[in-house]
Amino acid sequence: MTFDYHRAMTDAVVEAPEVPHERLVWVMNDAHRAKYRNFLENVMGVEPDDSESFGIPIETGEPKDGQPFELITRPAN
Repeated sequence: MTFDYHRAMTDAVVEAPEVPHERLVWVMNDAHRAKYRNFLENVMGVEPDDSESFGIPIETGEPKDGQPFELITRPAN
């Protein structure tokens, strides 16, 4: 069964802290970014753009606890 990135990321956005949207960022490692692109193209049927999701930028890094992604809040300037 394919991991449902869309559902999991929707849930994460709903549960995100109430901060300005521009302070949020997704963190995914290279392997999960590749799986996310595949999911977008082959499951969702959309352009496989892994630069953002829900208007939130995606950065390469290691999410906590081995999860496919992590939604983090950047510190305020």
